[in-house]
Amino acid sequence: MTKWPERRQLTDEEEEEIQRAIASDPDTWEASEEDLKNARPFREVFPEIYAKMKAGVAAK
Repeated sequence: MTKWPERRQLTDEEEEEIQRAIASDPDTWEASEEDLKNARPFREVFPEIYAKMKAGVAAK
C-alpha cells in the first residue's frame, strides 16, 4: 500500500500541455553533454556552504 491514492494517467493532450509549458519556461533547460562534462561537485563550487551544511547535519 502506498501513501498516495491511485492516480489516472495523463492524457496525451495534458502531457503535451505540460511539455509546452516546460519548453516555454526560460528558467528550465536540458543539460547538454558539454554542461555535464564541465559539471563540478557542489562541495567544490561552494566549499563554505558545503561545510556549514555538513556541520549542521552532523550536529543533529
